[in-house]
Amino acid sequence: MYFDSLQAALAMDGHGVYVWAVVAASVVICVGLLVLPARSARRFIAELRVDDAPEPRAAPSVRIEEVNNASGS
Repeated sequence: MYFDSLQAALAMDGHGVYVWAVVAASVVICVGLLVLPARSARRFIAELRVDDAPEPRAAPSVRIEEVNNASGS
């Protein structure tokens, strides 16, 4: 289908409003499918890097005598 002018191409014999609305909606959806997961991943990584995370605790120290006493030796 060929059009004589840009105005005729945009109007598409009266169907342009519907066609371009669907094209716009498709573009918005595709951009959302690209942007939202990227933002979610960035937010998740930022949560992993929180500076307020508690320091890991050291393993409790156990003396050899306590282990020997507990085992009955």
